[in-house]
Amino acid sequence: MLGFETFSLGQSYGIFGWTGMQGSLWHMFLVQSETMGVYIGLMAVWDCGFRYVVLEVDNIEVYQAICAEQYTAKAGSLAWHIKTLMQGEWEVRVQHVLREGIGAADTLAKLAYKSSTSVIWFEEPPSIILHVLMKDVNCLD
Repeated sequence: MLGFETFSLGQSYGIFGWTGMQGSLWHMFLVQSETMGVYIGLMAVWDCGFRYVVLEVDNIEVYQAICAEQYTAKAGSLAWHIKTLMQGEWEVRVQHVLREGIGAADTLAKLAYKSSTSVIWFEEPPSIILHVLMKDVNCLD
């Protein structure tokens, strides 16, 4: 059995009061932003030497774009680039997960955003996410 490293990206946005064309454009921007986050994240994981990866995506449109045979305007060529990247000498499993189940990833993403270093490596989960990990586990039960 192969061992897999779990890699997930977390993003949170506050969206309110957008309607009509502005709302559609904002939604398209969010999908493209999350798709770009997946692409950049996969490149970083490759550069770190991981060759068995589980990519957890909480945005259903991004997940569908990555798994689709044809690409939508929202994810567009980014989805093509992700699929091309995934065809390299590694194995990437793509899974759709509920946002409630990836609180630890969201917390780590927020921690990284506030950090001045480009890479943070933890041998053990930092204390800041221990309670969030328990919530994630309980959500998956």
